[in-house]
Amino acid sequence: MKKYFILLLSFFLFFSCSSQTPEYGNSLKNGGIMHLKDADIYYEIYGKGKPLFLLHGNGGSIDAF
Repeated sequence: MKKYFILLLSFFLFFSCSSQTPEYGNSLKNGGIMHLKDADIYYEIYGKGKPLFLLHGNGGSIDAF
């Protein structure tokens, strides 16, 4: 019985925490598009302080972070 309780509790905690994460890569509030000469670059800004520029590898996306 104790194993089922722990399993149910962990299941509840997993789904309650996962619903509070922002949708990276699809944020109208925090994102924007920078229009350059040859490309349109999508960006998102979160938090405060000095900026940190993250660049994914070839074939990657924002989900890699």
